[in-house]
Amino acid sequence: MIIDASRRIGAIDGRRRYGDAEVIRIPTRGASAVSAGRNFRRLGRVPIPTAALVLSLLRPVWGRDVEAGPAEPIPPWSVARFKISGGPLGSVITKWVRDGDPDHPGARAHPSQLTTEAVALDFLAGLDVRAPRLIAADRGILIMEDFPAHRPLDRLIRERGYTEQTRTGLLEAARLLADRHARTAGRSAAFYRALADRRPVDQAHERRRFLARGWELTSGYAAGIGCPPGDRAVAEAADVFNVLDRPGPFLALSNGDSATNNVLVGSPTDVIIDYEFAGYRHCLSDLTDFYLPGPRWVTVVDAVESGFEDVYRSTLAPAIPAVTDDDRFGRDLAAAGLTHAFGRLGNFPKIDNRAAGDRSRLERLITIESAAALAESRSTFPALADWCRDLGRTLRRRWPETDVRTDDLLRFLPRG
Repeated sequence: MIIDASRRIGAIDGRRRYGDAEVIRIPTRGASAVSAGRNFRRLGRVPIPTAALVLSLLRPVWGRDVEAGPAEPIPPWSVARFKISGGPLGSVITKWVRDGDPDHPGARAHPSQLTTEAVALDFLAGLDVRAPRLIAADRGILIMEDFPAHRPLDRLIRERGYTEQTRTGLLEAARLLADRHARTAGRSAAFYRALADRRPVDQAHERRRFLARGWELTSGYAAGIGCPPGDRAVAEAADVFNVLDRPGPFLALSNGDSATNNVLVGSPTDVIIDYEFAGYRHCLSDLTDFYLPGPRWVTVVDAVESGFEDVYRSTLAPAIPAVTDDDRFGRDLAAAGLTHAFGRLGNFPKIDNRAAGDRSRLERLITIESAAALAESRSTFPALADWCRDLGRTLRRRWPETDVRTDDLLRFLPRG
C-alpha cells in the first residue's frame, strides 16, 4: 500500500525538508518485519531492528550517504533510537510489530496497528498538529521523528513530584489535547478515507473500542463478590454508553492512549506520541488519565485544582463551543470517567489473585471511587455513582490493605 507523503515528510518548522521521498510503503497483510530474521537481532528475548533494515528505508528518503549506528532500546517500550549521520536529523525512532516478542504475546502483534499510526501521523501533519513526523515505513516497521532532548511527563513527575514544573507539563498536555481535538473535529471522513485505502475500517467499532466491554466484565465480577448493580445503575450504564457513542460535536481524533508517559516535555514545545489505536471517538475520553488513576498512577492531582480543565476548555472553545456548556461537559466527562474505571476493573480476577499489598489493587479501588466522585461533582449518573461507592466499600473489605484514607496519600503516587 502507498501513502503519498511528499507534502508532509518535510520540516517541522516549514522550512527544512527531511527528504524528497514520494511514497512510503506500508503493507497491511502478510509477514511482518519481525518475522524476517535477517532484519532483526535479539537483545535478550526481544527482537530489535537492525541498522541495515533501518538504512534500507532511510536511504531512498535521505540518500545513500546516510549511516545508522546500532539500536538503542528505550525500555520498557518496544521502541528503539538509531543515531544517524549524513541525514537531516541526528537520530530517529523506530517502532515495529512485536509478533516475535515472547514477553509480550499479542502486544502490537498485527501490522494494522502500525498502519493506523502511519496514517494518523500523516493526517495530523497535514493539519499542522504537533505530533511526530513520519519519515519512512515498510514491512511492519515505522521510522519517525525523534525528540531526544524531551522527557516523558510521567518520568518528570516520578522524579520531582507535583511541582510547578510538572504542573506546567500537565497544562501543556491540556493545550495539546485541545488543539488536536479542535483541528481534527469535523474531519473524520477524510481520516477514514485515508485509512480505508490501507486496511478495513469500521467507524462504529473505532468509536466504541473502549466502551462496553469494561462494564460487562466489571458488573459481572462485582455481582460475583456480592455487589450487583441495581436496575437504575444498569439503566444509567446504558446512558453512559449512549453519551460516548453519540459524541456529536465532541467527535475528534483520539490517539487511544493519552497518558502522561505519552506526553514528551521539552523545547520548543511538548508533544504527544503513540497513535497505534488512533480513531475518531468522544474527545473527552482522552482526558480520563488526567482525572483518574490509571496504569501509571495510584493517585493523580485534581484536574480542576491544577488548572488542567480550564486550559483544556478555553483552548477548545473556539472550535467546539459545546465545551463551554457546564452541564453537557460535566455529563460527558463523567461518562468518560466511569467508562475508564470499568475498563480498569475489567481484569478483576487477575488483580484479585495478586498478593496483598500489590499497588494495582489500591489503584483499582481509588479509580472506581474517583469515578464516583467525578460523577457526583457534576451531579450526574447518581445511581451509578452510588453503586461505584458500594463497590469501593466491598473492595476495601475484600482487600483490607487498601482500606486507607486516600487524602493522606501522595499526589501522583506511582503504581510501581
